[in-house]
Amino acid sequence: MTCRILIVEDDNDMIESLKGAFSRLLVECEVFPCGFADAAKKIAEILPDVAVLDIFEDQITGESIDAVQLPLAYIWNQHFCPIVFHSAHPLEQYSSDNHPFVRCETKGGGSLERVAAHIKEFAPEIDGLRAIRDELSRSIHETLVKVTPLIWQPGKS
Repeated sequence: MTCRILIVEDDNDMIESLKGAFSRLLVECEVFPCGFADAAKKIAEILPDVAVLDIFEDQITGESIDAVQLPLAYIWNQHFCPIVFHSAHPLEQYSSDNHPFVRCETKGGGSLERVAAHIKEFAPEIDGLRAIRDELSRSIHETLVKVTPLIWQPGKS
């Protein structure tokens, strides 16, 4: 099965480097890049199996803005999936949780390969999350088929 990878990153060169590493090192994957501003919308649209998140949006002025909070909140609250933080900035805040579905990599030599390795390591969890989502969807479907005739009456609101 194809792994759907979302990359939230503000550097187009880094996006292309990650895409290249994934195409070389991962068997089957679809990669969906986006910026910080549209990340939540993109997550809802593609329902990724794993998200690779930069943390700071580096501005032309040289200032860095912690921009990962909205996409991260969407993942925790709406569409849970494994996360690999990939940033040139310190990662202590994100690595201190020791969550089993979170990995952190500092950008630099070999980091692209390590990000791909983390995604490979998440394969059993990705399969498990897919199975859970499928089962929940089937349960919701069965429940709606049985309950809707009891709740909705044709022509009545």
